[in-house]
Amino acid sequence: MSLEPPSYEAAVLSPHGTSTTLVSNATSNSLSLKKSITKPEASNRFKDFTIRRSGLSDFQFSSGSDEHEYYFEISLYNPKKRDVILHFGPSTKEPIIGDADLKTFSGHYTLELGDYEHGPVVLERLDKVKGWSSRHQFEFSFGGAEREMFVWRHKGEKFHDAGNWDDMELVTDRDDDEEEVLVAQYLKKDPEYRGWKSRSKLQVREGGGEEWERMVMLSLMALLVTKRREQRIMPRVALGCLLEFMLSSSRTKIGVWVKESQASGEKATLQSNGVRITEVAGVENSVVSTKVLGNEIL
Repeated sequence: MSLEPPSYEAAVLSPHGTSTTLVSNATSNSLSLKKSITKPEASNRFKDFTIRRSGLSDFQFSSGSDEHEYYFEISLYNPKKRDVILHFGPSTKEPIIGDADLKTFSGHYTLELGDYEHGPVVLERLDKVKGWSSRHQFEFSFGGAEREMFVWRHKGEKFHDAGNWDDMELVTDRDDDEEEVLVAQYLKKDPEYRGWKSRSKLQVREGGGEEWERMVMLSLMALLVTKRREQRIMPRVALGCLLEFMLSSSRTKIGVWVKESQASGEKATLQSNGVRITEVAGVENSVVSTKVLGNEIL
């Protein structure tokens, strides 16, 4: 008599669990998801993806379990090109299977599954969760089941650990009386890697299918690229706002007082870039106060 593995509904969608933990498997690099109270025997495995930098801005995803490789081509602010392009293979020469449009900082992005150049695509949405600046959600089907909502969030939000802020986890988004389920997690620093090059890890719950895995990878990369762009742009924006504030709040005109001699007497003229701003007649000394009422900025 053969035993069938538990279904997705029985193993994952059970609302009676009280906690979920990731535990190491000594025989492989993958991890197992265990319900600590209800059904510890109904565990489900996670697939590991190693993430490496490639070139100036691209990334490679590889899985040792099924030898699948994915390549993320990242556009450097090219308005005529998709911001993120997912290739099924180790390079940009491989077929396109997804892309993301990130040309807005509103927190709402469009993802496409399929080859936008040669065939139809399926449009998906990645939206910022209302009331949260760092949480994003998407709706998708896991393993052919009914579509439900999943949320990306920083692990630091849950564990109150600032050191975990770069790590992220993907969980189910259900009613308050149902236990959320961890379905994927991203680790910026691979804990098993000891090399000098930077390497990250993505762990995705098995059983969802290839489309599910691609949606997880594409949504994660969209968030990582957006965060990196914001980190590069925001300091410049902040500096510009600071300079504008300092200039707009200044009440002193900056210029050079020039002493002139005329038949009617001496006077001092305030000039900036050769343009006469104001003048004071009857100047006897060469030193004149430069403070002038008004809020004009030169």
